[in-house]
Amino acid sequence: MSYPECAGMLLRLEANRDHFLRDPEILIRAFKLMAEDPKVGILKQDYPVLRELVLTHGSPYENAALRQLDTFLAAFLRLPPSDSGIEAFLRLVAADGHGAETERALRANLQGVSERALA
Repeated sequence: MSYPECAGMLLRLEANRDHFLRDPEILIRAFKLMAEDPKVGILKQDYPVLRELVLTHGSPYENAALRQLDTFLAAFLRLPPSDSGIEAFLRLVAADGHGAETERALRANLQGVSERALA
């Protein structure tokens, strides 16, 4: 099990609705289903990408799961790609001075976003 140190930012989704690329309720609902005592059945049915990220018991997220999460998030928010993650913590790649590189990564994440993944 890992115990991350947290220094950074907290993105309050509900307080930043005007920054979303599409209806934020979809993402907010998904994250609420992932919270403590996750609703695994609903996640599996409605958000299969996110189902892989719950009940990991502190194990780091696999790279494939992180890429799927990046793709899912890119449909809602402009964020740098994720670098690593465990439980409720997600570390994004450094974006300082890498504007063009981050932009390319964001566009690559958006390619292949299917409506099924966003439903």
